[in-house]
Amino acid sequence: MFSRDWFKRQVPILALAVVSFSVTNVLLRPILLAICIEGGVYRGFPFAYYTQCADSLGTSLGTPDWNPGFLLIDLVVWYLAATAVVLLYRRIRQP
Repeated sequence: MFSRDWFKRQVPILALAVVSFSVTNVLLRPILLAICIEGGVYRGFPFAYYTQCADSLGTSLGTPDWNPGFLLIDLVVWYLAATAVVLLYRRIRQP
């Protein structure tokens, strides 16, 4: 079903997807923010899969909101983006 060559081709795609996912979780704000009046902690790009609101002093309020569906969407988005980058790179590098 899957050849050894197919798995070798997936290594750079998965590495780029993991790095992109990790970096964007820290540096970028999600497109869809939960409504927190005083701010809070958001993780995920393009969608916030983890949200915890805070009060004006910065202490957390209540339990965090965790959405595994948005996490799956984020992972798929970055996998597809990494696939596009690697395929474009391979096409440019062809003689």
